[in-house]
Amino acid sequence: GDTGVGVVCGAVSGNLVVLDFDNGDAYTHWKRTRPEAAAGLPTDHRGGRYHVYCRTAEPVPSGKLFVEGFDGPAGDLLGEGKLCVCPPTEHPSGTRRQWVTEPEDGFPMVTLDALGVVVRPEPKRTYEAPPPGTATGDRPGDHYNARGSWPELLERHGWKYAGRGGRYHNWTRPGKDSGVSAASGLGSAGQDLLYVFSSNAQPLEPDACYSKFSALTTLEHGG
Repeated sequence: GDTGVGVVCGAVSGNLVVLDFDNGDAYTHWKRTRPEAAAGLPTDHRGGRYHVYCRTAEPVPSGKLFVEGFDGPAGDLLGEGKLCVCPPTEHPSGTRRQWVTEPEDGFPMVTLDALGVVVRPEPKRTYEAPPPGTATGDRPGDHYNARGSWPELLERHGWKYAGRGGRYHNWTRPGKDSGVSAASGLGSAGQDLLYVFSSNAQPLEPDACYSKFSALTTLEHGG
């Protein structure tokens, strides 16, 4: 009926881990490169979003999910402290999550290396304040952060807007037609920061967080 079903991941559920593929292209790539795992692990979907269920020998921290050979994040790894929505839960849009491969004999034990995936800590979403005594609010960089535009800055350097993902805005790096290479809007307290996922977005560094002004200086003035 109107009641959804969820399962708590992590040690409380026998080290249950769920690969939460938000990116359908990433899932397709993973399924093509790891056909045995894709065929043998319990999997559900809703639209282009897939959950792949397994267990690990030790608890696994939750974080951003990356697939070997795929540029950009694939979604999230749901481990310790996460809840996974399961079939036949109905989404507010009216679509239901459905099994692609139902679990028949529990959840297989695997290693993340065998699955060809990498987990990175979730990006920091808080702004680190300047050291005490540093002037704030009226420097040129402060003005640019307040008035600058990510589209105006990134698009003139070949980046493409890849749509909204929740409260974040996704971006595709130069040289790619699709996929998420970075996301803006990751800051708190009004700080609109850019987090770069891709290792091919030079001169911007992977796993680095930029304000608009720091991105400007990196892209146009050698830092």
